[in-house]
Amino acid sequence: MNRTIFISYRVADTRPTARGLADDLRRTFGDEAVFLDYRNLDPGEQWPERLQEKLAGADVVIVLIGKTWLTVQNEY
Repeated sequence: MNRTIFISYRVADTRPTARGLADDLRRTFGDEAVFLDYRNLDPGEQWPERLQEKLAGADVVIVLIGKTWLTVQNEY
């Protein structure tokens, strides 16, 4: 049985942390065990559905909350 770790993060404030964490986890548990969106989604793939699928099937979910989690905004 393959175990999976899903990393959730906000690009605006935790992208570098997410990348470093994913690299460390891959060294420990293997490439296939860690899901990080930009490394595991194929071009043209229906990403909302794929994210939901991977999240629902994950054994562990790590959510990174950065310093600007509550205040980061975009034009919308």
